[in-house]
Amino acid sequence: MRPRFAVARARLFTRPIVVSLPIVVSLVASAFGSVLASTSCVTERLDPAPVALGAGGSGSGGAGIGGTGGTTPVVKRTVEQRDPYGNVARHDNLLWDGDFEWLSAFASQYGWLTGKNPQQLSYSLPTLELGALCKSGVKCARLAAGAILVGVGVASEGHALEASVEAKVPSGSCLELEVAVLTSESNDATTPLAAEAAEPVAGWCRYSALVPELARAPYLYVHNASLADVLVDDAVIAPAESGMTKKSASLAPPVAIDPGLRAQIGIYTRPRVPPPSAAAVKLSKLRHREHPSH
Repeated sequence: MRPRFAVARARLFTRPIVVSLPIVVSLVASAFGSVLASTSCVTERLDPAPVALGAGGSGSGGAGIGGTGGTTPVVKRTVEQRDPYGNVARHDNLLWDGDFEWLSAFASQYGWLTGKNPQQLSYSLPTLELGALCKSGVKCARLAAGAILVGVGVASEGHALEASVEAKVPSGSCLELEVAVLTSESNDATTPLAAEAAEPVAGWCRYSALVPELARAPYLYVHNASLADVLVDDAVIAPAESGMTKKSASLAPPVAIDPGLRAQIGIYTRPRVPPPSAAAVKLSKLRHREHPSH
């Protein structure tokens, strides 16, 4: 027989404790609100859609709801919506990766070829930038002065093509980039892309062109002829819609393509086993050190 104090102690620790759910929610909300209040140093009032209202606006004092009495509101931050898969609206894009979103350090072959100059290509991956600096998606390529990018695409039988690409230039002139659509065959014509404006709009230059039907795969050639780095993003080669017209030739100067470059494009894009990427080589060495017997 257990002593009385032991029975009482057992009942004390085994008796269920019932607490009303609204009380728990209220306590948690109160505690969370206290934490927020203790960590907030400045009370910030934001207008989700700031507009300049005149003196006749509705609301007390003639300023209107959220108004400022006729003065232009100060923009505190800009919110953008980005798709991590890039410009998915262009579902008919014939380029492998026009937005640089699928680039991986472990890729041994990729949808863009790079070169330090217009005479030499390589499997080296483009240098990436992330976030709000880019035009579409969350990734874009940084192209050094004098360097080139060649985007790999596929042909569309029976269709003319529309090609476009965006570039962010620090110089203020859109005429310092050479952009064109070409093939790996020297007998095929090269179609230069025209800058839609001589100066960038919101920091970006857009280049576009209508390309005649090609019997072979198209490639987008971008050469940074300026003296500073530029960002390249949102590249598209797609079947052209009926009624499209060519851009002004004055903003599309001829692009001279080195004959050896076309030959290199053919070599680098033909079926073959490409060399492993630098990241894959490092990973292989690390695994060998951990497991020398394998």
